[in-house]
Amino acid sequence: MKFNENFQQVCSTVVSYLRKFRWFVILLALALAVLSASLDVVIDAWRTDVAHAEERGPAATAANLGYRASAYFAFSGALIIAQYYGWEITYVIMAGAMIMGARLARQTT
Repeated sequence: MKFNENFQQVCSTVVSYLRKFRWFVILLALALAVLSASLDVVIDAWRTDVAHAEERGPAATAANLGYRASAYFAFSGALIIAQYYGWEITYVIMAGAMIMGARLARQTT
């Protein structure tokens, strides 16, 4: 019973803050969407500029494959790791995977 009361209290607090800062949250969500789309366009343009004409198809395929593989690992891998080791270890492992991926990407450019 205690959990249910605490959950309701947290939910009502969150809703009251969202009502109070509604326009800020809307503008923040809009800015996030615009910046995210712009970053995607910039990365695609950079990949097109770096690759030669005959390499553009395989480059797009590799980028898509890398995106999907990382998304699958982040979702299913995190759930599997959390089942056996808990969420704290899972976050450390996922952060390590992100660092290794960033370093690998940095070395290949």
